[in-house]
Amino acid sequence: MPDGRGRFPSRRWLIATAAVAAVVAVGVGLTIGGAAGERVGSGLPRPASQPPQPPTPTPAPGPAADEPPPGFVRFSDRQSRFSIAYPADWASLGTPSGGVDLLVTRERAASLLVRSLPLAFEVEARELPAARRLTDRIVASGRRVKLLAEVRRIELGGLPGWFYFYSFRDASGRRGTHSHYFLFRGSTLITLVLQALPAGDFPRYAPTFDAIAATFRATAAP
Repeated sequence: MPDGRGRFPSRRWLIATAAVAAVVAVGVGLTIGGAAGERVGSGLPRPASQPPQPPTPTPAPGPAADEPPPGFVRFSDRQSRFSIAYPADWASLGTPSGGVDLLVTRERAASLLVRSLPLAFEVEARELPAARRLTDRIVASGRRVKLLAEVRRIELGGLPGWFYFYSFRDASGRRGTHSHYFLFRGSTLITLVLQALPAGDFPRYAPTFDAIAATFRATAAP
């Protein structure tokens, strides 16, 4: 049974993760347009002796925390749960629907997909280790997924979550990369997927991906 705040103890709410994973997985493998593993985050090559590490969002400066970088525009979701900024020259693809809050692309080689899904349970920072079973399952649902760095526990824009950096194959067989953020806002799961396709384009877009992720802001829960 849930506690007084609607949270389920880890052993109980995990029973629902299979159903949630099936719902969220729809669209996780979405590709726009038809081995980035050595360069991540800043796009700079790392020594061969060191394993690649996922990008670390750059903390936003305090006074101007809500101001997007020059050339970026800020998007706020309809429920006023979060906002995120992206380059002004990226094109929107359709009206948000089906849990998709935002889908924008740059020449169909890079894209940002933001989705939100209501959960039947709440997830707080202390419950993240158990919640990783859900995020692992969602990522594994992709086509020929290969992790390119260790999964990292993060806090982004005030929300706790997990970060995955991996490659995948689209329906045509091309390999691309996803910088995939899973963020928990109470009983809402918010996912950010920054995609480069083909994978060879990732170093070109990595700095922009980092800049986009760093603009994410969660609003205070009602």
